[in-house]
Amino acid sequence: MGMKRRTVIVVTRSLCVLCVVLLGLVSIIGSNDDPAVDSSNDPSQSFGLHGTFTYADDTLVLEINETTFPSDAGLPVGTEIFAVTSFSDQSMTWTNERYEEISWTRQYGTFDQIIGAWDGRFGGYRYSVYFHEDGTFFMLGARG
Repeated sequence: MGMKRRTVIVVTRSLCVLCVVLLGLVSIIGSNDDPAVDSSNDPSQSFGLHGTFTYADDTLVLEINETTFPSDAGLPVGTEIFAVTSFSDQSMTWTNERYEEISWTRQYGTFDQIIGAWDGRFGGYRYSVYFHEDGTFFMLGARG
């Protein structure tokens, strides 16, 4: 296996977000150079969505603008409301309107705020969600 060289030039904020999304996908789905990666980590089985959010009084409201998730794996375009039933510096739990829970573990972020990166698993999928200070967010997911 040879070493790969990556060069990234950040010109705009949009390009920077794209780089973060791509790096996030690599961390979720693994590397194609690894022969141990099974078909459940196939890049064609990874998905994403983005939009805006508000979080106040233990209620998280996601306004989803665009999604590539299949209907059984992610959230549809539109408004989704979650009760945040537990929140700490390292973890949080959401409950949706169907009373399904998903637990999240913080990768990094702002102390005592939802801002940052979180990883979770639900229904046979792995997810990473990134909340930004400007009220935008994106979520990546993959089977497995």
